[in-house]
Amino acid sequence: MRKRTLTATLFFGVSPAGHYRVNGGWCYAAVSFSNSNGDLSSFKAENKALQLAHGYSKTWEVLHSSRAITVDPGSYKVRVMLRGSSYCYLNGAGLTGFFFPAL
Repeated sequence: MRKRTLTATLFFGVSPAGHYRVNGGWCYAAVSFSNSNGDLSSFKAENKALQLAHGYSKTWEVLHSSRAITVDPGSYKVRVMLRGSSYCYLNGAGLTGFFFPAL
């Protein structure tokens, strides 16, 4: 995770993908564009805004999601966040995407 500074309003389309499994319960994953740690503390409340991927498998399964967002100028951390009801494991993960100036 690196912090980046944007000088213009940009539109991002991002897709995280990888494999996940849980010991029991569930696992959620999402991409965060945050200029603070706010997304981490509000992960539960923002499930619709964050366009979560989720699953319940105890064997390795594909975890994939897409998110579109317009981001104003400023400094941001771009990261994939995980949350589980027990242990949530992720491997083979990648993040692909694109951006362009918002009109």
